[in-house]
Amino acid sequence: MALSADGRILATAVEDFSHGPEVLAGPIARPRAITHENVSRTVTLEVQSLHWRNDGLDVQGWLVAPAAGGAARPYPLIVHV
Repeated sequence: MALSADGRILATAVEDFSHGPEVLAGPIARPRAITHENVSRTVTLEVQSLHWRNDGLDVQGWLVAPAAGGAARPYPLIVHV
């Protein structure tokens, strides 16, 4: 994220588990999409936030699985720390 010198304008990239990154820019209260490269490239996933303790620390992770119906077969687990 980048802010203008006066702090009123921002530029940032946004994405989520179902949509690829896009660039937004404009006034902080109402930035607008500058790119639309990934609008048609959506993926349907099941996403679940998980929390656990490890070495005395609270850790959050995301369990990301294929859309309903795809869970009938095993998939590899990828852990990104």
